Amino acid sequence: MDQPLLLRLVADGKGNVAVRLAEAAGISRQAASTRISTAVRTGLVARTGVGRGVRYTLAETQRQEREFKRDGLSEDRVWRSLCAPVVADLPPNVRDIWQYGLTEMINNAVDHSGSESVRVGIVRNALYTQAWVADTGEGIFLKIAKALDLYDPRESILELAKAS
Repeated sequence: MDQPLLLRLVADGKGNVAVRLAEAAGISRQAASTRISTAVRTGLVARTGVGRGVRYTLAETQRQEREFKRDGLSEDRVWRSLCAPVVADLPPNVRDIWQYGLTEMINNAVDHSGSESVRVGIVRNALYTQAWVADTGEGIFLKIAKALDLYDPRESILELAKAS
């Protein structure tokens, strides 16, 4: 089965997945429908609706999300307890990129947001991994605008550009 093709067709969000899979893989529509049903049964694809209203999406295979108190938060602890298990099966170089990116974002929220808490999440499906770090801090543009007594926070972009 050309599973990556099926998953890419589902991920593009367009309808008629069975018809498009049959055409792209050179198989019958019935064979394509069987492959889609298998992907649904194995948890890689989610199905909603019936008949012509059927829609397919990539199913979440893993999700972790948690809110942490910002004060004293260690980015390495968040990585090890929340994120690393979700990407454990990826190649080492990919895991390293995820670790670097996420720990830097967490560290930035801890050091600069002033927020009481930091929310970190990571989710995977059969094709993609997505992660986020969110806080309720004021943000870099407002912080620069206040520090430089700027009229409009958008002027902060100019100030940042001058510093480069």
